[in-house]
Amino acid sequence: EQGSWFAFAERTAPGNRQALRSILAQLIVAGHETTSKFLFFALMTLGDPNKHDIVLKLRSEIDSYIDFKTTPEMRAQGKQYTPDLWDEDDFNELNYLNAFSLEVLRLYTPIPDMFFEVEKPIPFASGLEKGDLLAILPRITHKLEAAFGPNAAIFDPSRFLEVSLSDVIDKKNSRFIGFGFDQRKCIGKRFALQEEKIIVAKIVYGFDVEVTHIVDHRTDYQEIITMHLSKAAEEARIRLIPRTEHSLSEELTAPLYLP
Repeated sequence: EQGSWFAFAERTAPGNRQALRSILAQLIVAGHETTSKFLFFALMTLGDPNKHDIVLKLRSEIDSYIDFKTTPEMRAQGKQYTPDLWDEDDFNELNYLNAFSLEVLRLYTPIPDMFFEVEKPIPFASGLEKGDLLAILPRITHKLEAAFGPNAAIFDPSRFLEVSLSDVIDKKNSRFIGFGFDQRKCIGKRFALQEEKIIVAKIVYGFDVEVTHIVDHRTDYQEIITMHLSKAAEEARIRLIPRTEHSLSEELTAPLYLP
């Protein structure tokens, strides 16, 4: 991905360091609101008592991966290979964490609507002419049974367990358009997803989540996604409880991560 950012800058304005600086600034800064919305809905999901089993699966995968990667030398020093030490390869090993993150983006897409002006006629359905406005609505398409099966309205990370991360976020004809589609896909999609997985992993590893109001995508999503996030947060207080104080880990059975 990084190579593509530099290549894009070079194609756009060869040798122009200002263009490169602008692209990198967009990559780092422009996605802060969408990433914040992802984290809001991720925390709502982690704190939902009805999704207790999902939290346990996430924690089982993380805990078992830590146990697998912790070396004898680290154990002798009283240390563990915790998420603070992980790199991108580590996070990509955790299939359920990847699936959970994609499912949050599917059901609670941070950008619910996308609009494009047609540049040349498209022989599609009744036809699109140059200058027409084309609307792409992930908030609707991501819930279509034709695309995601009869349980499309249900939060179920397992739907992404049998496909590779690259196929979901990079493939042109993917059903998943949480990062846009075709040539209009977000240039920072992998960076954003990595940020999101890092935070989710650290929270699940270290805390239990409690919320005062559970967000239902069928009733609350549209209102929250269009309002300022701080206003939404006022209505849904989040409490993080250290695992040493109150932990779900005692309920874990077989480890989810199996190398």
